[in-house]
Amino acid sequence: SQRLNMESILAVRRPSVGKVSGGSGGRLMSASARRNALTKDMKEDTMKPQQYCALGTLIPHSQKLLPEHALWVSLQGGNGMYEQRRAQEEWLEQLQAHAAAAVEAQERMEWQQLRKLEMERQNRAADEELRLRNEEACAERERIVADLAREEVRREEAERLRLLEEERQQLLMQPRPCERCKEFGVCLTCQGNGQISRYRLAPSVPTHRRGCAADD
Repeated sequence: SQRLNMESILAVRRPSVGKVSGGSGGRLMSASARRNALTKDMKEDTMKPQQYCALGTLIPHSQKLLPEHALWVSLQGGNGMYEQRRAQEEWLEQLQAHAAAAVEAQERMEWQQLRKLEMERQNRAADEELRLRNEEACAERERIVADLAREEVRREEAERLRLLEEERQQLLMQPRPCERCKEFGVCLTCQGNGQISRYRLAPSVPTHRRGCAADD
């Protein structure tokens, strides 16, 4: 509502210099007519404020503007009609300037709020992007760790199989105990003599037996 009041004050502009109806060719609008056109829609309490402020007082844009004491006296008609008209024009210009500054301050505040919201949105987007990147980095690290673990298991299994194969080869190269001699090292056939006796039967036996000379 405060902004609407200020915008309504801003909407009051000095009318363009025109012609007043009447007369053959018309005449230029006087200063009094301009003042009347400017102030006819203004409220009485606006053009004749009931309060004033000290000289040099800075009134925030969010508060109602008050005239200084000298201007307030002229607005009330204390210095005559001429000074009152001049004071009303000056006061109207001050109201318009104050309203314009208030609107500008409001727009600046809204712009700052929008900028703050935009910065917060950008910060949230940056935080979300950073979170996603961290999650992706963590997932990548976990994948690398899992791959390294699987590679380590594969190497350990390969090393175990290699050792088993070496052990098997070493066992194959070791001398094996003889199942016949039961590791005694003696041939069971010749009993270690290197000779084997065999009986050989002849197909026929001669009748004359050979013997020694003494037998003859």
